[in-house]
Amino acid sequence: MIKSIHKEQAHVNQHIEKLMHAVEYLVIEKEILKHENNALIESLGIEKRQHQHDKIMDLFDSEKSESAQFFSSTKVAQIRERNEELEK
Repeated sequence: MIKSIHKEQAHVNQHIEKLMHAVEYLVIEKEILKHENNALIESLGIEKRQHQHDKIMDLFDSEKSESAQFFSSTKVAQIRERNEELEK
């Protein structure tokens, strides 16, 4: 009887070890995926910010292309607000 209990315990211990290794593997895999996800979110944010900087504001008047053109800060702010509304 003692031998059978010992064999059962050894068998159960093997299953427990397999489960522990599986849990460790899943925890590590989760951490890797979390890190990868954060990196992708960050790169998406960087790309979005760069895209915002590349927008054309349509301030330049093509009829007066030969002369210098200056734009007031209020005009630039109005164009930015208009572009933000168009994005939504």
